[in-house]
Amino acid sequence: MVLPSVNFVGLLIFPYCITIRTKLVLIGISMLKISKLADYGTSLLLIIAQNRKAVYTAKQLAEESKLALPTVSKILKILTKGKLLVSLRGSQGGYQLAILAEQINLAQIVRIFDGEIGMTDCQHHRAQCDLEAHCATKNNWSVISQAVFSVLQNISLQQMLQPIKANEVSSESRAVTRRRLPLVRSNKGAATAGPRAGRLHP
Repeated sequence: MVLPSVNFVGLLIFPYCITIRTKLVLIGISMLKISKLADYGTSLLLIIAQNRKAVYTAKQLAEESKLALPTVSKILKILTKGKLLVSLRGSQGGYQLAILAEQINLAQIVRIFDGEIGMTDCQHHRAQCDLEAHCATKNNWSVISQAVFSVLQNISLQQMLQPIKANEVSSESRAVTRRRLPLVRSNKGAATAGPRAGRLHP
């Protein structure tokens, strides 16, 4: 069986992103990526999701995914603890999805392995930056973090079994940023969504 390709969401934040497997490359800016465990965990979930009634052992999943058995066993325990898989005991035991693939979203998977989703540390850990009280970018990074989270939350494991169109992802992220970013005036006088001008630091 061919392992499903895990093409994580492209065009999450701006319309000028390209996707390289699980890496999100912002051209000319920086690179964002999920952890290997989150990537591998998604791959294993996709194998299991292809046959809802089948029960998969760790050995079977290791063979189909081409991952090392100890790595697969570790990931399966994490996914079971995260309540996305159920472990069945006995001679015919193994692993199945705990809920339907349509009910599992990418945000859940990433959170289980990588914790809370945020573009900057201050999104989830307050008062750890000396510049936080005067930061002109904090609010906008919060909007962008919400756009990333919203896209991941709106893509199900079932959808990941098929190729995802970039325009479907970008339309969701644009909708989030339009709702949250303040309106600013362009040089031609038209109102557009975007960050307010300001100093980066005091």
